[in-house]
Amino acid sequence: MMDYCGHLTGFSYNNTKQLVLSQLPVPQTDVALGAGQMKFFLALGGLHLLYAVFWTCSGEQPVYVRCSPSLFLARVKSTAFHNDLPVAPDEVFLGDRCPVTSVHPGFYEFRYHPKDCNIRIEVLPGKRILFVSEIIFRSKFSDLEASIPVACIVFQ
Repeated sequence: MMDYCGHLTGFSYNNTKQLVLSQLPVPQTDVALGAGQMKFFLALGGLHLLYAVFWTCSGEQPVYVRCSPSLFLARVKSTAFHNDLPVAPDEVFLGDRCPVTSVHPGFYEFRYHPKDCNIRIEVLPGKRILFVSEIIFRSKFSDLEASIPVACIVFQ
């Protein structure tokens, strides 16, 4: 049985981790950098990215989001809301009341087309598309409600 991060990377904790990295937007600047400065900034960026990946799989990050022009995928830990107490899959929704599409040990998955679930779509400069939504928890037993914003950028 795979854990949350093992399922994301395809490996369990007993195996070597494969790091799956998204393409990050490159800031546009008119500043010319020397070869030494560029290597420094690339190394610094690599360290930041490595830290972010370890932070994601350290149990701190409750949500994983991936997208393409035809798919919005969000995974949320079942303990992401309310003091690490697990919530039921029928209490968690993506955007406009779209239910969980699959249940896995420790997390729930939402797999929808970006035009579904009232996912907001914004066209950005550089042929990029921004998808914005939220994962909403609505308790069946009380009026408790919470949400986690989710977003993803993809190239057209």
